[in-house]
Amino acid sequence: MKDLFEGIPEETIETTLDMIQRNLDQVGLYGGHTIRKHTDIQVLALKTRLNAEDIIYATSFWDMEVAVAVVKSLMKRFYNPLIREWLLDTTRDVISLHGEFSKPVGYGFKKGIDMLNEDLKKACVVLLKDGEADWGFRILTCYPKF
Repeated sequence: MKDLFEGIPEETIETTLDMIQRNLDQVGLYGGHTIRKHTDIQVLALKTRLNAEDIIYATSFWDMEVAVAVVKSLMKRFYNPLIREWLLDTTRDVISLHGEFSKPVGYGFKKGIDMLNEDLKKACVVLLKDGEADWGFRILTCYPKF
């Protein structure tokens, strides 16, 4: 398990955590491969993935703009206290953030149901601590959910 703040004075830790919160819009997490992997995926590709892999759902965000908005929203919504406490926690390297939105954020298939659901209003963002990342963490995955 990672201790991102090992040997750092308490005052510096608090200042750093506050700075991360104030600058969430600038955190370089939003344009990466992880988000693109679950964005604007063709319907046939989702069906193929659902049948080829051992998964229950195959989903996609509508487009990159929606995906980025979802990730930013969940990061802001859960920074205080959830993400902040997780960054200080030395027992967990991964955190999952789940949220519901007023409008659909994506579409997808559920195994056993051949009809495309275009009304997915929930999403998940999974963060991983990473001492090499600018802010001490990165997005492991993110996706719309049923």
